[in-house]
Amino acid sequence: MNAFLIYDRERLARNRWFAETLTEKFHKRGWKLELKLAEELAAEQFLPPREKLPELVLMRCVRPDLSRWFEAQGVRVMNSAQVSKICNDKLRTIRHFGALGVPVLESRLLDFSDLLPFPFVLKTLDGHGGKEVFRVENPEDIFPILDKIPEKRWMIQRFCDSPGRDVRVYVIGNRIVTAFERRSETDFRSNYSLGGSARPHKLTRAERDVVEKVLASMNFDFAGIDLIFDSGRPILNEIEDVVGCRMVYAQGDLDILEVFMKYLS
Repeated sequence: MNAFLIYDRERLARNRWFAETLTEKFHKRGWKLELKLAEELAAEQFLPPREKLPELVLMRCVRPDLSRWFEAQGVRVMNSAQVSKICNDKLRTIRHFGALGVPVLESRLLDFSDLLPFPFVLKTLDGHGGKEVFRVENPEDIFPILDKIPEKRWMIQRFCDSPGRDVRVYVIGNRIVTAFERRSETDFRSNYSLGGSARPHKLTRAERDVVEKVLASMNFDFAGIDLIFDSGRPILNEIEDVVGCRMVYAQGDLDILEVFMKYLS
């Protein structure tokens, strides 16, 4: 197998271990994995000749345009351009899966003439890791937040009644492989990267039902599906297309990249 592993510079700097470990696993199988920077890729590099194209692209950055280009050349991309386009836009995710009957919280683009009851959650459409997610208590809170992160598109979401807790479900080849419960005692955001705790979690029937509804409508090669809780019910919150796995190795005993390699085989 000849594959490209594509990162942007920022993500590569944060995820060097992932890139190096995956490359090592490829080499152990006699496969070729070339690390490419998205900022340096251009279609002219591959046409002509077509033989420079890989069989597979592992996309570890948010570039649905680049994913679509490779797919148009007949190259398989993981995750697909469709997954990248929908799941890297939080509001598009909510609207897409909500329309298919997946439970979601009331969410909309930020519009000062149509705000939700306070408190609500204010977040960028394309943020990752919880760093661009804020609890808003009153109208005066909004502008200072917007000023900190200019030139971003923002959405608002109804505040759930169980903040500081979520469940991250890892899926490979559209199958559930493991899940972790994340909690924070000091922050409504439970992200592990922000200091939240994590432990392996056995999904309830209700949690599994939500995830299976998501999987029934879209194919994921390697992704994270995040559930939050409201009125005792699991609710789809976000889907991580470029999902990290530090938590899996730090708090569990599953070699999830080996599971991914078996899927590729």
